[in-house]
Amino acid sequence: MKPVWPLGTKFIDYKKRTFEVCHITMGDPAASNAGISYVVEMHNGWKVTARPGDHPQTLVGFCEISDTDKSNVITRSVEKMEEYIKNGQIKRI
Repeated sequence: MKPVWPLGTKFIDYKKRTFEVCHITMGDPAASNAGISYVVEMHNGWKVTARPGDHPQTLVGFCEISDTDKSNVITRSVEKMEEYIKNGQIKRI
């Protein structure tokens, strides 16, 4: 499945801070019945965590673009991110 929040997606919050998606999770690799999962890490630090098969995106990891420490990744569920969009707390750019 295609992620609803793909890597590189940018958005701003209500404080006008700009963020970029840098880690996505497809399926639930932490579930006890999930079996094998894998992580693909790209040269720029972006990551995709998934289990084999066709699974919907469950988590979005993002960092503030102006933050020089890109290891400070904030993770939220896809549902929470969609709620933030509906409430006007964030806006895709």
